[in-house]
Parts: sequence; structure tokens; C-alpha cells
Amino acid sequence: MGLSSSVCPEWKAEQWPQAFATSPWMGPRTTVSFRALWAAIFSAHVIWNWWVRGRGDGAYHFIFLTVQASWLEAFNLTVQWVVAMMGFPYLQTMQISPPEPCLARFSIALNSMSQPLSTVVAVLFWVLIYPDSGGDICYMDYFLHGINSGLLLLNLLVTRIPFSCARVGWLVLYQILYVGWTYAHYRLRIGIRGGCWNCPEDWTSLDDCDAEYPADECPIYATIDWHHPLAAAQLGFGLASVLIAVVQGVYVGLVTCRDANDKKLDLWMAESREMPEFMPLEYFTREDAPNCACWKCA
Repeated sequence: MGLSSSVCPEWKAEQWPQAFATSPWMGPRTTVSFRALWAAIFSAHVIWNWWVRGRGDGAYHFIFLTVQASWLEAFNLTVQWVVAMMGFPYLQTMQISPPEPCLARFSIALNSMSQPLSTVVAVLFWVLIYPDSGGDICYMDYFLHGINSGLLLLNLLVTRIPFSCARVGWLVLYQILYVGWTYAHYRLRIGIRGGCWNCPEDWTSLDDCDAEYPADECPIYATIDWHHPLAAAQLGFGLASVLIAVVQGVYVGLVTCRDANDKKLDLWMAESREMPEFMPLEYFTREDAPNCACWKCA
């Protein structure tokens, strides 16, 4: 388990443009456009979700794992697009690029965290949250808990951004921070907007429900309730850790297969078009080259 943020060892440090702006399936220009499209799709959804659901909640909108994950995903794809744009001119002109910039390293770390997080959030929602929701979900719930994970996986598999065991520590770090945040939320008595209620199955209004806790003691999620610290810790650090390990293993396996089947033929063809550093003298002295400007052709 590591916290690497470099494109190495899959790529050399100066090959970050190839890692971000090339694909086995698309040319560099199309790859950059693809990244722009994915960034636009995710950014539009998080802004739409905030506009429809979050404006009235204010800062409370951002205490939930799903919301945090969705903004991380949109930010991740936007940074990937910016880095691809930065690397595109080097691919076009076939120049040697400088070592990977800080933004490229930041993007690697962000992708290593947000990519598997999307799947973890989806599994937790459908297993822990959906059964208690009464089945009343909308399109945005489907997007934030499944569709986004599929689109991110497609983005990972059709491009060449690295993902390996050397980078899986970023999601573990986020897990520790978020579980710590749920505890701080409880200790600081932040609560949630609207309170938390215990309602019968046939309820029609809040008059039929009983307040489960005072509004400032309501947990972010009923399943991580620090009024019951042992159960909350077992879920936050036990079950979640197992799920994260499984998801990380699946992603590492998929990317390993992706890289094993990527012959990088487009990169070799581009390199073969470059002028070699040393040109043999015979290249300039061929008698069958009438347009040559060499002294021997005169």
C-alpha cells in the first residue's frame, strides 16, 4: 500500500504527456477531447445536484460522502483534462517534455483516490442506504451511485493513466479522514438539516414520526452512529476496509490487464517519425538524391 503520485515506473518522468493525452483507441487530439467531455458531464451533474438539492441545505450539503465523492470525481476529471492539454503540444511537436509537473502528480493522487471511491460509494449506498429509503430514488441517485462509476471505469480503461498498488494508499487515507470527520461531526454536535426521524411504514407526514435524536445530534448516516461507538467503528474501519481492499484489488487487476494488452504501437510509430540524433554520412551523399543541398551533389 503506497502513496505514490508519480507516473513512474509505468512511464518515465518526462513521458507524462503520453500517460495523460494518449490512448490505444484514440489519437491524442481525440483523447484530449474525450477528457474534456467526461469533465463536462461530471461537472454538470454535481452542479445540477447542488442546484436542485443542495442550495437549501447550505454547507450541510457537503457533509455527505456521496456529495464529497461526486465533487472529487468532477475535479479529478477536470484536472486530467488540463494536464492532457498541457502535454498535447509536446506530442504534436514530438519534443522532449520536462519532468512531470506538480499538477500531473496531483492528478495521479486524485485519480487513485476518486476512481475506486466511486465504486465503494455505490456499493455502500445499494447495500446500506437504499433498503431504508423505501425505494424512492431518482435519476441523480442512479448517476451518483452507479452510472458515474461505470463512466470512470471506462475513462480508466480506454486511456493510459497509471493505477497500481503503489497508489492505493490514497483511498485508505481518505477513509481515515472521512470516518474521523463523522466522529468530529458527532462530537461538535453539527447534526443534519431537518433532523432525523423514526417513522412507521405507513407514515404520511412528520406528525406520524418521532424524533430519533435532537437535531444537533443526528448522525450523517444512521449506519455510522457514534451514539453506538463500537458499531460505528466496526463499520467505518472494519467492513469499509474490507470493501476498499476488494475494490482496489479489482481495479489493480483491470489496469494490469489493460497495460498487458497495450502494445503502444501508436507511440512507437510516432517515435519512428522523429529525426535520429546521428545521421550517417551516406544519407547526405547519395548520388540518387537530385534535390540534395549537400556539397557532393553540386
